[in-house]
Formats: sequence, C-alpha cells, structure tokens
Amino acid sequence: AGEAFLPVDTIFCDPPYGKGLVEKSLRNLAKVPQIFSPAAVLVVEVAAEEALKKLENWEMLKERSRGATKLLFYRRSE
Repeated sequence: AGEAFLPVDTIFCDPPYGKGLVEKSLRNLAKVPQIFSPAAVLVVEVAAEEALKKLENWEMLKERSRGATKLLFYRRSE
C-alpha cells in the first residue's frame, strides 16, 4: 500500500541563503501534492537581498523584511 499523508496547512522553508535551494525544495515537494491542503500557505525565509523566481503553483501574498532576513508568504494557486 502507498504512504498516507495528512494534508498540511503551513509549510516553512528556510534553506541556507543564496544557494537556490528554495526552488529545489519546492520542486521536490511538488512531487507529493497530496500533502498540501487546498488552503496551504508557504512561508519562505531568504536573505533580504535575495530574489526568487516566480514559484510555480504559488501566488505571493506578502513580503516582510527585517534586518538581513526576508519572509515571503505564498498560497497555492493551481
């Protein structure tokens, strides 16, 4: 039998800064879409000066910066 997942509402992604790992992490998560609830929110922490490419299937809600850190908030947009 396959693995069962409970859908999650919040995903926090905080890989090492400046290494392009946010996109890689999300590509891997996209391989198991059943883990996301329909209302899932993604919070990504990156360096304040770091820019992300548009994330496929995620819509940016807001951005907050504080010191050397930036938090980006997304919701599913399939």
